[in-house]
Amino acid sequence: MSVNESDARLKDAVLRELRQCVNAAKIGVAVDHAVVTLTGWVDTETEKVAAQEATHRAVGVLDVANDIYVKAPFRLGSSDSDLAEAVRRALREKLPGSAEHIHSTVYDARVTLEGMVDFPCEREDAERAVLRLAFVRGLDNKITVRAKRRSAMSAGRICLRDVDTAELGEKIVQAARRMRERDVGTLVVIDDSQRPVGILTDRDVVTRVVAVDRGPTATTVGDVMTSAPKTVSEDTPIEVALARMRAGGFRRILVVDRDEKLVGILTLDDVLALLCEEFSEVGSLLQHQTPHHGARV
Repeated sequence: MSVNESDARLKDAVLRELRQCVNAAKIGVAVDHAVVTLTGWVDTETEKVAAQEATHRAVGVLDVANDIYVKAPFRLGSSDSDLAEAVRRALREKLPGSAEHIHSTVYDARVTLEGMVDFPCEREDAERAVLRLAFVRGLDNKITVRAKRRSAMSAGRICLRDVDTAELGEKIVQAARRMRERDVGTLVVIDDSQRPVGILTDRDVVTRVVAVDRGPTATTVGDVMTSAPKTVSEDTPIEVALARMRAGGFRRILVVDRDEKLVGILTLDDVLALLCEEFSEVGSLLQHQTPHHGARV
């Protein structure tokens, strides 16, 4: 195989990886002797990094030159008030349950966050949300945490860790057979680093493959999965996880560790089952401790 043919195949492989995590239509890919140059633009620094990591996942890539431009979330040269609006949008998206308790001040593109939240993870999430915005020159995080101790009930403690997974390049027919064998309706799609990149449901198979007459032996999981699944860290308090599920209108959320690797899956049914179990134990305890006034002897 000539160098040109090898580079052409490598370019196709890189584009397949990019389509799983970003809008590949905005990104240009050039390959020269297995060295990949990325150009174009994305909306956030997070997307730029995701594109870079996706490119490295393509087998055969030696080096990556990341020349992707991060587009400002507001007009170039706009005022601090425009940045303040972008900060507010980012906080509401990342922390739908507590964003209104956080206040920001923007001066010369430097952001100061103040307010009070219930848990340390909310303080950290607010900081990450702001730092991902383009043209933020600095951040002073003065948010205080109300809770004096960590919640005993965290997402990592009660999530289901025996998770059925699928790979991006796996054929739909194989994934569907696993669903049938395991009697599940959802598979978490992971990359080579065990990081979740999507979710495949039985509904996806029906509506995106069967209903449109796509061949299940030719279609891959990556072609029809729902990308960019919502996640929470394993030390996230269950109250925060539930707030994010409620804000997003979904019944399940993936749980990851500090390296963003899959730990488990938390569903609303799991939370309700645990609460029912604990309330039942409390009821039994009260029943045993309550004095019984029987008949006089």
